[in-house]
Amino acid sequence: KETLEMNTQEKEIPIDQIDIPPILMREGESLESLQELAESIKEKGLINAITVRPKGDRHELIAGWRRLKAHGLIPRSTIRCKVQECTDDEALDLMVHENFFRKDIEPYEAGVFYKKLLDTGRVTVEEMAVRAQHSVDWILDRMEILTYPDYLIAYIKQKRISLGVARYLAAIKDDVYCKMY
Repeated sequence: KETLEMNTQEKEIPIDQIDIPPILMREGESLESLQELAESIKEKGLINAITVRPKGDRHELIAGWRRLKAHGLIPRSTIRCKVQECTDDEALDLMVHENFFRKDIEPYEAGVFYKKLLDTGRVTVEEMAVRAQHSVDWILDRMEILTYPDYLIAYIKQKRISLGVARYLAAIKDDVYCKMY
């Protein structure tokens, strides 16, 4: 079966020629988060092109809303796009996969990653913080999760408790009281 990727080309498109679809899965991104992404794009360039489809004489966004918004903050007049010929249904399928099956790294997964990287001896926590554009405390908080009791780690992974609540509960040394809370 032929995949949609076969009908894709990549090119620079003026940002003002890209329309946001009527149904958008992500909209509530904070300005601070978008500015951080914009700084990353300024420094390292756009790593992954956004995905659009031709719609008349314009283009409609399929995937990459955050990248498009952050790119506009730089500001630049064009953005690198994968242009994909697809139907409305195919575009919706791609949007669903982009937003529901691909996600940001969870705090526990970040902790595992940073711990493994630190254990190699190739980088220090300070170097990791600069590369990840997070504070040293942020990275240490993620690695601290690995020391929590298994049930707290499970609750974090399941998003049943926030990282702040888990940190508070992990500080309770009596396991009976911790589980009670």
